Amino acid sequence: LVYPFGIYACQDGYFECAGIGVNWPGVGPMMDMPELVDDPRFSNILAQQQPGNKEAFEVLWIPWCLEHTKKEIVERGQKAGVLCGPLATMEEVFVDPHWNERGFFTEIDHPIAGKFTYPGRPIKADDMPWVIRSPAPMLGQHNEEIYTRLGHTKEDLPGLRAAGII
Repeated sequence: LVYPFGIYACQDGYFECAGIGVNWPGVGPMMDMPELVDDPRFSNILAQQQPGNKEAFEVLWIPWCLEHTKKEIVERGQKAGVLCGPLATMEEVFVDPHWNERGFFTEIDHPIAGKFTYPGRPIKADDMPWVIRSPAPMLGQHNEEIYTRLGHTKEDLPGLRAAGII
């Protein structure tokens, strides 16, 4: 196993980090521990795989993570050349200025659930217009269309309903 690689807890949630391989030289500076870069226990993949070395690193890494916020860790990681990013909760996504400024969210009015805000299109491009054409379907709303595509006739549908199939 190589490290740091994966999802880690921090002061205000979780973040993902890939401080392995060519990114390893940034991990020590990211943590204000530049001496880690050349520490023989961690300095290469073979050393990292030796018994006890991962635990020795985690004794330093995990408390450091828990002392910092996602934002601090990501900023430090970016500055040091370590791949890392925050894992946002839905609440954090909904209030994020970036997503709101880009118009990522859209309101959908569902006939039973009512009006809610949902994530919108994953990619925004001026030459690719995107709209939500309808809310999520009601249970069984498209049964006739589906069952006729499967080879049943409209006349078959009352019998299928009576049998509890649809």
